[in-house]
Amino acid sequence: MINMRKVNLFIPSAGLGTRLLPLTADLPKALVDVNGKPMIEHVLQQTKSEYINKTIVNVHHHSQKLVDYLQTYHKDVVISDESQLLLNTGGGLKKALEILNDDNFLLVHNVDIETDYHINNLIEIAVNQGDAMGYLIVSDRVSTRKLLFDEEMRLCGWHNCKTDEWIYSNSSRKYKYELAFSGIYAVSPRIKAYLSKVEEDSFELIPALLQIAETETFTGVNVSGFFFNDLGKFKR
Repeated sequence: MINMRKVNLFIPSAGLGTRLLPLTADLPKALVDVNGKPMIEHVLQQTKSEYINKTIVNVHHHSQKLVDYLQTYHKDVVISDESQLLLNTGGGLKKALEILNDDNFLLVHNVDIETDYHINNLIEIAVNQGDAMGYLIVSDRVSTRKLLFDEEMRLCGWHNCKTDEWIYSNSSRKYKYELAFSGIYAVSPRIKAYLSKVEEDSFELIPALLQIAETETFTGVNVSGFFFNDLGKFKR
């Protein structure tokens, strides 16, 4: 990875953490202890890279505790304040892009995802193959919700395996692969123009991506074989 351009990093950390109660009764999910360190510390260490320009973290639930932690140990981290209104996965991304306001790719790594997949791999894909609107890290594993991709690994739908609800995007693309989303992805700065058209402040990411995928390409990157664990669930 020679002469790699800089990218930005967004760590969504504003969730209520209801699946981790009672641990999150008076603590943001990002500060829940995992093997002796706050959850967010694991992600910050995992995503450490010389190619990261700026790192932004959104806050909501017990927001001041997370702000205090970051200002004490990671002063360079930019705060996206959602303490007055939780913007959900899509609205949080939209606000982060607006705050950063540059032409860098944005890498997103959910705070509750534990993995041995390294962010530099995604940086290389985004920078070297940056013609797509986004790159979604997916794998063949058990999940109640799956993303649908055509034979060229272009996003074309979503499936809720529990309720058997299906959402299709771009009828010209017939799905061939049904894969689990990892909560790690990269988006082009061009996506700001699409997200700015969403009238709601708070909205979910996947429906927004599926709508954009009607005319743009989101490429699935199948990393089956890497370890993924959702730390947002109490039993895990």
